[in-house]
Amino acid sequence: MNRSGCQLRISCDGTGFLSPVLIPPRKGSNSLADMGDRKRSASLAEPLRVLILEDSESESALWVQHIERAGFVVVARHVSSIDGLRVALTQAWDLALCDVDFAGLDHSEAQRVCQQSGWNMPFILVTSRRERTADKTGLEPIHKDDGALLGELIRERLEDFGKRKKDEVQGARSLTEDDLRSLLDLAPFAAVVFNGEGLPIYANHQFLDLFGYGGRGPATLDDWWRLAYPQVDYREHVHADWMARLSEAAQKGVPMRPLDTLITRQNGTVRHVEFHAARVGDRLCIIVVDLTER
Repeated sequence: MNRSGCQLRISCDGTGFLSPVLIPPRKGSNSLADMGDRKRSASLAEPLRVLILEDSESESALWVQHIERAGFVVVARHVSSIDGLRVALTQAWDLALCDVDFAGLDHSEAQRVCQQSGWNMPFILVTSRRERTADKTGLEPIHKDDGALLGELIRERLEDFGKRKKDEVQGARSLTEDDLRSLLDLAPFAAVVFNGEGLPIYANHQFLDLFGYGGRGPATLDDWWRLAYPQVDYREHVHADWMARLSEAAQKGVPMRPLDTLITRQNGTVRHVEFHAARVGDRLCIIVVDLTER
């Protein structure tokens, strides 16, 4: 709202963005008190960023009006092609409204482009067809004559989307140390973890098999160095390179650069391996990939 009491409304321009124009105030709502109340309400509202996938700009403008009437402050962009959609997806959006026949394509193509671009957001389908067909998620599109119902539908979809995202985050956080051990036990590579005192706290069976330790690994990290590199000169050379790479990784806050070496197994045979390592707190996590047969 400007100082004259006019309200801001959203309309389409030729750029694909929906731009504001001024509309005279409604009767009975041009008092300074009413203007101040509406201005404070607008300033407290978070704009809803809506991507509208629709062939017609005039239809897009109507949908924006429906959303505003439901009480939302809207920032919207009209997109009428797949190429335009890819450009629009360089920005963040809260919600997508998509015509089921967007750009002459099945709406699933637009959803696929969004997913490939890394954007996961609620998708509301709109249609002018008399017969409505649910999409693959089982959700029916809203008819273009039912715009008054759009606000409630948006709130439902945003709430459902927020709950699902929260569940995903909680599920990721619930991964326990036992879960990680189980995953490493099934991994196709050797893995071992040493604590800050150089004592092994975990080794998967691939690690024990690779080094030929049977069911029991080295007692300490120093023991492992002596067993894997029995020749003193070669051991000192590899150890110096190893420590330099670990120091570099710590300074940059990244995993250690891979290190190719020849290791000696318990039975004296030699294997060509590649080491990957990273520190997690005071723990040293080491992954070993056997390159001998490659």
